[in-house]
Amino acid sequence: MTPEHSSRVQKRPRALIVEDEILVAWQLQSTLEDLGFEADELVSNGTSALNLVQSGSFEVLFMDVNLSGPPDGAETAQRLREFSDTPIVFVTAYSHYDSIYTDLRRITRSAVVGKPATLSAITEALRELGLATPGH
Repeated sequence: MTPEHSSRVQKRPRALIVEDEILVAWQLQSTLEDLGFEADELVSNGTSALNLVQSGSFEVLFMDVNLSGPPDGAETAQRLREFSDTPIVFVTAYSHYDSIYTDLRRITRSAVVGKPATLSAITEALRELGLATPGH
């Protein structure tokens, strides 16, 4: 690859998916890749997510709230905030419950989408966090 060609190659932003239901994780992965993200990191628990964020660089995390833990998704996000400001999109089947939504929104740089996470909901959450969707 020539130097001028390599400077034109766009590096896709990386997303980490933290979800213990594999079908949901695959759906999120597919949607994020359609939006132009690199979404090849999928983990099923908070501890693995914390380790990956400490050792890698991600533009956004998609985090299931009800991870089989401990830690669950909210606790993982709180621990994450001790060392990282990476934006988090919480994915939950309970987004319509005001108390859960309010509790999650207290975590800085976060947004909440319901399951199943639609393309439009994910796009809106990314916009809310000030993140561009590279493929659109």
